[in-house]
Amino acid sequence: MKRTVVSILALAMCLSLLTPIGTAYAKGSLIANNPGAEDAAPRAIVYETIDIPADGEFYKITDDFEMPAKSRVGFQGTWSPSYARVEFKLYAHSTGNGAYVILSSGREGGLNATAASVYSLYARSVDNVAIVGSVNISN
Repeated sequence: MKRTVVSILALAMCLSLLTPIGTAYAKGSLIANNPGAEDAAPRAIVYETIDIPADGEFYKITDDFEMPAKSRVGFQGTWSPSYARVEFKLYAHSTGNGAYVILSSGREGGLNATAASVYSLYARSVDNVAIVGSVNISN
């Protein structure tokens, strides 16, 4: 399953580089929301299924990925039970630090990378209930 997701991500990233930004994407729709980011490349969007136990522990939901400094990873997902909250942790391998955000089903949010590093994304159930669903991750 992970290999399939990684393959799809790699294909999406390659295809996004083949098409000029101005012709394939509405201006600002897939561009990072940073001042002066008009020349930035489109963001990659990954669809991940999540199956998080009710134990309150963090579980890795993505393979490791590189992010430049001052970039952002965003997520939006739906899961069951819909009232359950998921805490996402963006972990920087170079510094050993993590940033956290808590989201409800159907809401979107994100975390900023403060330094260029290899990152991992983890998730846990805040309400100590098992969570099953999906999340779209963009960076």
